[in-house]
Amino acid sequence: MQDLHYSHSNANISERQMLPPDVVVRLVVLQWKPTPQSDEILAYCALHHIQAMSMTQAKHEWQLPWGSLHAMHTLDYCAFERLRTITDQPILYWSQVATVGEYSYSKGGKSTLSIEYIIWVSSQENTSVLPHNTIPDSLDQSSCVWLPLEQLPALSAHDKQLMQYAQQHLAQRSLDIRVLAALIGQEFTLQQLYTVAQLLRHEHMDLANFRRAALASGQLEPTGETRKVGRHRPAAVYRLKPEQSSYGSDQLSMQELLASLQRQYEAHSQELADMDSSSNMKRAGNSALASLIPQRHQ
Repeated sequence: MQDLHYSHSNANISERQMLPPDVVVRLVVLQWKPTPQSDEILAYCALHHIQAMSMTQAKHEWQLPWGSLHAMHTLDYCAFERLRTITDQPILYWSQVATVGEYSYSKGGKSTLSIEYIIWVSSQENTSVLPHNTIPDSLDQSSCVWLPLEQLPALSAHDKQLMQYAQQHLAQRSLDIRVLAALIGQEFTLQQLYTVAQLLRHEHMDLANFRRAALASGQLEPTGETRKVGRHRPAAVYRLKPEQSSYGSDQLSMQELLASLQRQYEAHSQELADMDSSSNMKRAGNSALASLIPQRHQ
């Protein structure tokens, strides 16, 4: 097989098709704020704003936040390192969702492989939210802003596909009591669980059936307290049973999470170094043994 000595910088389009793709992590970062004295929940998604100049006027483009990979770090570490530039809020839930390839003629035949992460962070009091189709002149050219999840602007076909995968993932988790509890908090009413599940599922669910399924799951226990939300009468408050592990039970700050991933990487690197050292010693032993064996004369 012929070696490829050219790079992206000096290769033509046909040659670039033979090169390995660029690998990046792309993030679907979400958060919400419960509306005071109401069951309504407003969900927001972080998008990266790009202002491109056309021949006549400035053109505003939006894309999912992305980050490059580093040879000395894992995929998870690179994803959370990029997340840290968007928010420092604790993470409630995260998962690696999909791997999607993209080939773009407009970028000179450059192919990209996107590792998609969905990350739900804790709500932030001072979150700056842009109303739908409203872009202030003061918006930074390369900033990340929060926009209503139900009213996102037009995205590229690649990012639109990633958003669809994220929504499918959330819909599949909409009946997982542990996920719902992680996104709400330690204590909640069944109505709050139902509201979150319906938001994740993106379709109407029968409340009575949901309540029966949640109670029959064996994962919940009553706290003995009641809570009044909105115009509804006071409802019983529940929590996960102690033996049930919630995705949000061990929330880590961004710094703690990155430090934990770094420790895992260092431990893994040490294991590889030990294996490599052992392999080198074995090869050295074999060479020494071979030197003691008389050579066969032709």
